[in-house]
Amino acid sequence: MGRSLAYGGLAPAAEFASAKQHVVERGWERGRGRVRRSVRRKKHAFRADDVQVVEPPLLRRAVGASALGNCMEWFDFGVYSHLAATIGSTARSPWSVRGGSGRN
Repeated sequence: MGRSLAYGGLAPAAEFASAKQHVVERGWERGRGRVRRSVRRKKHAFRADDVQVVEPPLLRRAVGASALGNCMEWFDFGVYSHLAATIGSTARSPWSVRGGSGRN
C-alpha cells in the first residue's frame, strides 16, 4: 500500500505504533546516536597544519574590503527602504482603492 509522508516515505504508516516508538527504534532519543557524537567537542590542540598564516597587509586589505562591502550593503538597504516608503506613501496608482492623491 502507500507509504507515510510523515516519515519522509521511508516506512509504512502501520509499521510504527507511535512517533515515540519510531524515535526509539531509530535511536534518535535524547543523548544517543549521531547527534550526541557530532555535538561533542574534540579535545586536541591545534596542529601546525590547522593554522594558516596570512601576511598582515593582505589581512588588512581583506578586512577593509569586507567592512566597505558591509557599509555599502547597509547604505543600499537604507536608501531603498526610505525611497520605497516615501514613494509608496506619496505616489498612488489611479486604480488604487484610496485614489491617486495619497492624502486620504
